[in-house]
Amino acid sequence: LSIRRPRAALTFWAIFAVVLSLIGLGVSDSLSPSITVVPGSESSRAQTMSESKFGPSVLVPILLEGPAAQLDRQGPKLVVALGKRGDTRVMSAWSSGASGRALRPRPDAAMIVASVAKTEKQMVETVQPQIERTVQSTLTGQVKAHITGQPTLDRALKDEAISTTRKAELIAVGLLFVLLLIGLRTPVAAFVLAGFGAVTTLTGFGAMALLGKVIETDPLAVALASITGLALGVGFSLMIVD
Repeated sequence: LSIRRPRAALTFWAIFAVVLSLIGLGVSDSLSPSITVVPGSESSRAQTMSESKFGPSVLVPILLEGPAAQLDRQGPKLVVALGKRGDTRVMSAWSSGASGRALRPRPDAAMIVASVAKTEKQMVETVQPQIERTVQSTLTGQVKAHITGQPTLDRALKDEAISTTRKAELIAVGLLFVLLLIGLRTPVAAFVLAGFGAVTTLTGFGAMALLGKVIETDPLAVALASITGLALGVGFSLMIVD
């Protein structure tokens, strides 16, 4: 069919590739968080024990920095705002006892530790952005917040993995074009082969975005899929050209 109707086949392929490439732009939203707790490790066993005894919970440390007077005015407001969440318990520099004093290392810095009764996946997908919006809407002026914790790291790892994969694929396609140019000594053929590989890689992002809506998909899978797509795209194209 493709040989009898080459224009129609190429047009269909181009439309299909463009649609999947556009879907691939939002691949990060479809992926599961990169959970960095290694199974079988001490931290994994500690987390399992904690969840079995107290239920799922995730700690979100928040460091506040700014003038002492503004910290003492805005910090307690943030504690109250976070405490209004039904699933959150808060310990802060304004708590009584030794724990409160330990969370105030110096006058211009104070810690707030929120314990949220959610799984890490729920934290990454919905709860963490809610906490970040609460912090941003409560603090003003010179008081700055630095939010950390496992969900923050997992979200950053996911975004960085996708960004790094895209950059690596661009470099790989460029190197591939140079190698094909050296091997084939035909600029048109080298350009066509590298182009097919690049487009296959872009459609791979779209395919993984769709897959991520059906099953849990780690960002590492996107890197593996795009590399496989590049290899297969160029490989089959080379067979056809040959």
